[in-house]
This record gives sequence, C-alpha cells and structure tokens, in this order.
Amino acid sequence: MTQHHPQDQFDEVPPYADGRIGKHRAAAPGAEQRRGGAALRWVTLLAAFALLVGAFSYFVLPRLPEGWVPIAGDDAAEQQAEPAGEASGAADGESSGGESGEGSSGGEGSEEGSAEETPTAADTETPVQIIDAGLPEGGLDDVEAQLAEMQYNVTSTASWEDSWGEVETPVIYYPSGQQEHAQDLAEAYGVETVEENTSWSHVALVVGDEQAE
Repeated sequence: MTQHHPQDQFDEVPPYADGRIGKHRAAAPGAEQRRGGAALRWVTLLAAFALLVGAFSYFVLPRLPEGWVPIAGDDAAEQQAEPAGEASGAADGESSGGESGEGSSGGEGSEEGSAEETPTAADTETPVQIIDAGLPEGGLDDVEAQLAEMQYNVTSTASWEDSWGEVETPVIYYPSGQQEHAQDLAEAYGVETVEENTSWSHVALVVGDEQAE
C-alpha cells in the first residue's frame, strides 16, 4: 500500500537541466565536449589523409612512367612536348640557317676575291692598244693576255718610239670622249696616271720595266 507523505522542501526541485549535477546523477555531456569530439574527428581524418598521401608518394609515384601527368593525361603531355619540338625545330632552323648563311657569305667572299683577281671590262668593244715602253722579254705577251682575260678588246700592240719623248710608266692616254673607258681600264689594271692626249686615236696603255718587279 502506497504511503503518501506531506509535501516538503525536497519536493520543490526544478526539472532536470543539461549540465546540472545532482547527488545521484552524472554530468550530461555539454556543448564544449561535443565540439571537442568533432575537432578530434577532423584531426583524425586529416592525419589519415596525410598518411595516404605519403604512402602514395612513396610507393606509387616512383613506379609511374617518366613524363606521366596526373588528370590531364595525354593532352598535358602533348602540350609539354610541343614547346620542346618547336624549340628543337627552331634550333635546327637556326643551325641550318647559320650554315647556309656562312656558305652564302663564303660564296660572296669567293666571288669578290675572284672579281678582284680578274675584273671584267665594262666596255668589251671599244679598242685598246698596248704600248711597250721598256717591258722585259715576254712582258708584252703577258700584258696582252691579262687584258684579254679581262675581256678588253685589244686591237694592236706597239713599241714606244724615242721621238715621242720620255714617258713615265705605267700611264694611260685616251682621246677625247673616251675618258670613262680609260678610267675603267686604269682601275682594272691598277694604273694611277690617266691623261687625255689627242695624239692617240684609241685608249693606249703604256707599260715599261715596272712589270718586271
């Protein structure tokens, strides 16, 4: 049979609330404890992820083929390969261009050298005559051969007469109207003195014993 006791001060206890500890009650988990548990879970997940990444880097990456690109795959590999190919192509182009440039410059140099050795007459039709004013034996034939190689139109040869007076060789005499032709011959043969003389009907190259030097 249930006994009823009169209400006293112990019956006026407020309802149970979180965090309140009674004599015979354990403390309920509070908000701080719940937050601490969540943080601990995140730390555990991050640690596990770091371990996975470390294991992947140590065991898997060394076994991947060289040049392997994650995610992008072949496209990224092609993008990396293209600049290298273009660079090698440019280098080949520069190399071949440099060689061809050297070859062309060498060709130009050889042409210039040959032009300096055997210049060609600007006028191959206007007559030129050679006057021997003391050439060594066979010298007249040598001068005539040189002018013929330069394509000058040598029409006659002669010896300098004493009656013509003294002459300092080499010298080129030319009649009126043929100065340009005389200057061209002087530059080609290397004569510094060029004079107009109406006694001559054609350009005359007068050479002497200087040819023996």
